[in-house]
Amino acid sequence: MVKAGLSMPSQTHLPDTTLTLTSPSSLTDLGFLVHHDIVSKGFENDVFIGTGLVNMYSKIGDFGRAREVFDKMLVKDVVVWNAMIAGLSQSEEPREGLRFFRVMQSGARLEPTSVSLLNVFPAICKLLDDKSCKAIHGYVCKRYFPIAVSNGLIDTYSKCENLDVARKVFDQMWGLDDVSWGTMMAGYVHNGRFCEVLDLFDYMKREHLKMNKVSAVSALLAAAEMRDLDKGMEIHECAIQQRIDSNILVVTPLMTLYAKCGELEKAKNLFRGLQGRDLVAWSAVIAAFVQSGYHIEALSLFRDMQNENIKANRVTLVSVLPACAELLFVKLGKSLHCYALKTDTDSDVSTGTALVSMYAKCDCFNLARIMFNKMRLKDVVTWNALINGYAQIGDAYNAMEIFYQLQCRASIEDTMTQTLRSCCTDGVLEDPIWILVLIPVVELENF
Repeated sequence: MVKAGLSMPSQTHLPDTTLTLTSPSSLTDLGFLVHHDIVSKGFENDVFIGTGLVNMYSKIGDFGRAREVFDKMLVKDVVVWNAMIAGLSQSEEPREGLRFFRVMQSGARLEPTSVSLLNVFPAICKLLDDKSCKAIHGYVCKRYFPIAVSNGLIDTYSKCENLDVARKVFDQMWGLDDVSWGTMMAGYVHNGRFCEVLDLFDYMKREHLKMNKVSAVSALLAAAEMRDLDKGMEIHECAIQQRIDSNILVVTPLMTLYAKCGELEKAKNLFRGLQGRDLVAWSAVIAAFVQSGYHIEALSLFRDMQNENIKANRVTLVSVLPACAELLFVKLGKSLHCYALKTDTDSDVSTGTALVSMYAKCDCFNLARIMFNKMRLKDVVTWNALINGYAQIGDAYNAMEIFYQLQCRASIEDTMTQTLRSCCTDGVLEDPIWILVLIPVVELENF
């Protein structure tokens, strides 16, 4: 069009035909070209076109350019503010998304719309900012908003670990829809409150309420964690009645349920009959088999996945490595380590921790220490993996050495438990020097 000397299309069509299509990263270069042409035509300050550019750059993660376009706009309506808030809330800088939401009200004097609230909720969830959630809740109570905002409040309170208020919002809502039920159930699952999930499922079934995919998945996950096969089969039957049993989102936790309840053949049959098996489904069934203690079967599935040319990701590696550790398959574990290095997933905390644990359980402590020392970020699980490895072979002194390094950084109760176990295996607590090491960390009444 440009080569032919044709003018830019009217602003009515521009975001739909061009800017929206250039959002995927594969079309980033095209997006830059379109932006350049917009600037040359003098359309960059147009609020409609500018909003499309902000939205495009936000979706491809280029918040620097999004901010440049935003700052140059002479007139900013609530829609362009919403575009910036949405992008930043989903980014690695969620605090900026929350700041923009506040500046929109205090600086630009614009009233948040329902879209504004829904866009800022992900930032609050990432920050676990219960205070901001309560502030928005108060704002919502004074005005009328669609049910989607109340559902968003339930989700946000749940992810901020404030289930009591989430349930109050749920109970006080008029005209609960299937999304409301699914959101509340997912909130309970997120916080490990599995009995409440199944209570809600029973109520929905009793009242003949529609169960959507989120409700079914939450109920199945709860039944799987509680190893309640009868309840799981009941949920499966409801999913069949609602005609959602063949959906990959529902089948995946269903396979997990059967695997955790020892029904391997049912899990395998479901998996074999699953259309469009993706990496998520493969990773889920492998993880379920490992968690249920069926390590050989899990590795067999992993081999089948490779034969279908499906490449493992971080989640798959974290699932397979424990099976290698339990079976002492250190050679396969090393191969997975090499794969992690090639795909640059070894630096991830969960992958690194799984590698440390695998090497420690396979009695390869030199490799475990190398991996441990290489990790830039370590959480308590990482430290416990190495301490527990030494504890299992009765090497209390090395366990104490690692614990002492951790003591210099933080006092963590879970690590104390592992350290005391390792000390007891070799009678190290009889040595007064180790008592002196432990006294500054844990107060006497904690024992």
